Amino acid sequence: MEKFIDDSKIHQGHRSRMLSKLSSYGQRIFDTYELLEMLLFYVIPRKNTNDLAHSLLSRFGNLKSILTAPLGKLMETNGIGKKSATFIRLVSDVNTASEIHRYGVIPLDSQFRQMN
Repeated sequence: MEKFIDDSKIHQGHRSRMLSKLSSYGQRIFDTYELLEMLLFYVIPRKNTNDLAHSLLSRFGNLKSILTAPLGKLMETNGIGKKSATFIRLVSDVNTASEIHRYGVIPLDSQFRQMN
């Protein structure tokens, strides 16, 4: 007798399994599309983000290009709205601020506030 997979439950628990693996093993075990997929979990709560991650990588070529793309270009990707595009860019902006802080460089806007 042939067994069939119930397609309605194939993705059940996928997000929690992915996040559990991330917590246990870190980002090194994941492909780029999987990291992007998990990032999108936070702004797209009830939709499969795997195809969207692949679409973004096809369109922009790599993770850095996605994270630094203009909002308008990100929103040209089917499934990426303003909220998702803003979140993606915010990740890049927070990383940039962290790197500036790490190397002891004061951001230009902070220097401007100190002068006034």
